[in-house]
Amino acid sequence: MYDCKIQFIVSKNAKKTVNRLYKKYNTGMKYEDTIAGFMLTMSMNQYYLIIDENYLTYNCLTHELYHLTQSLTADRNIFEEEQRAWVQGACAQEIFDFLNLKKVKIG
Repeated sequence: MYDCKIQFIVSKNAKKTVNRLYKKYNTGMKYEDTIAGFMLTMSMNQYYLIIDENYLTYNCLTHELYHLTQSLTADRNIFEEEQRAWVQGACAQEIFDFLNLKKVKIG
């Protein structure tokens, strides 16, 4: 979508996953707080949506999808609400289809 990669990760430990990505991209950053979900932008072409498996709920997923949509569209100067809603819907459909395919229970 919009010539970018969005990687969806359900993690056993979201904080470790985020910090591993920070290290991979040599950001010099480290996250210290507990993480239920996290949206990480490494560039305009690389986004990560990370959910801790203990917080895999519709609330957490849609919360992080909102952040993803805001970043992805702002990076492309898209601020019209209807366009943003379509982007969020398309991303949500991909994630929910994936979770259904893998038979992952959403709490």
